[in-house]
Amino acid sequence: MATELGTMTLRDVIRYSGASGDDNPLHYDPEFARAAGHERLFAMGALGGGWLLSRVFADAAAGEGAHTAAVRYRAVVPIGSKVAASTVAAENRLTGELTADGVVAVTAEITSGADAAAVQAGEGDDDEITASFLIEIGAARSFARAVRWPHDVADAGAVPPTFVGTITSVLPQPDPIDRVGFDRARTLHGETLITYPRGPLRVGEAFQVREYVTGRRTKESARGAMEFVDVVAELSDASGLRGVYRNTFIQMPPVAPVAEAQTPVFDRATFRLQGSRDPQTGEVFHPPRTYSVDGRFRECEDVDLPAEGELYAFTSFAGQDYGQIDLAGGVRIQAALAAGEHRIGGKYRLDSEDGGKWWFVHA
Repeated sequence: MATELGTMTLRDVIRYSGASGDDNPLHYDPEFARAAGHERLFAMGALGGGWLLSRVFADAAAGEGAHTAAVRYRAVVPIGSKVAASTVAAENRLTGELTADGVVAVTAEITSGADAAAVQAGEGDDDEITASFLIEIGAARSFARAVRWPHDVADAGAVPPTFVGTITSVLPQPDPIDRVGFDRARTLHGETLITYPRGPLRVGEAFQVREYVTGRRTKESARGAMEFVDVVAELSDASGLRGVYRNTFIQMPPVAPVAEAQTPVFDRATFRLQGSRDPQTGEVFHPPRTYSVDGRFRECEDVDLPAEGELYAFTSFAGQDYGQIDLAGGVRIQAALAAGEHRIGGKYRLDSEDGGKWWFVHA
C-alpha cells in the first residue's frame, strides 16, 4: 500500500540543496532547465531517493547491521508533482518504490548480510582525492529534515543513509559533475549504491575519505552516445572500511533547447499549427518539443493541432490583443487575437494573411 508523501515543492528542493550542497541549477533555475530540454523544474534524484529510503527505514531496526542500499533513478520528480512511496519487507531484503504523479521515479533495494560485510576498497582510473570528514549533529539534523528521516538524530545516533553524500563539502573539488568533466545541462543521476559493512554512520564519528573516478563507458542510443561514469567515495576509520558511496552519472546526447521554440510553429502552406506528442503517454505539447517531459528522453512525434478552440483568457499590450486558446486534446497555446471584442469561453479559429502573420479570430 502506497503512502502519500505530499507535493514536491521548490522549498523542498532549496532545503535539500542547503543541507546537501547540491546546487545544480537544473532544479531551481527555469531558464537553465528549459535550455537543457526540460519543460519543468524537477527535484534532485538524491532528494527523491532520500525520501524513499526514509520510508524504507521507517522501522527503527532496519539498517542497524551491515547492509547495502541500491537506489535507481527511473524518471524525474517534477516540482508540483504528487509523491507517494511503497515498501515491501522480506528476509534480509527491503524494497521500495517512489512515484511522482503515478510514474515510478525512484526504486530502492536494501540487502543485509555477508556480502555487505565483505565489501573491499576499489581502484580508480584517475588520481584519488583524500579528505577528513566529521559528522556534526547540526549538519546531520538539517539533512534529516530535508529527506524526512523518521528517527531522531542524537549524539552517537545513526544518520540517514544518504547523509554520506555531504562529504562533497570537505572535498577540494566538491562538484562530482565538474569532477568527471560532464556537461551539467545534459547530466542525469543514474544510480546510487551505498554499502555500510559495519552498520550505519553515526553522529560524532570521524573518517578519512578517499574519492576516485572509475568505470567510464559509452552506450549508443538512437539519439547518439550516452556516456556513463562512476564516482566512488570510501570512508574509513581506525577499524577499517566503514562505507562505500558509489554514484553513476549519465551524460545524455545533446538535445534541441526548448527555449528555441517559444513561439507557436505555424505551417502557412497547409494552414495548420504543429505540435508534438509523447508516443507512450499520448500527451500533446505546444510549442513542439523533442523529448518527453519525464526525464526518460523518449523522442516525441510531430502532430497537427486543431485550428479552432475556446478562449481561456486574454489581455492587451501596446495596442495588440493576446489570448490563451484551449485547443481540443488539452493543449493551451498563447497567440495574438484579431481586433474586436473578446469573450471568455468563446469559439476562436486560426486565421492568417499573405504576409505570413497569423492570429485567432472570434468564430
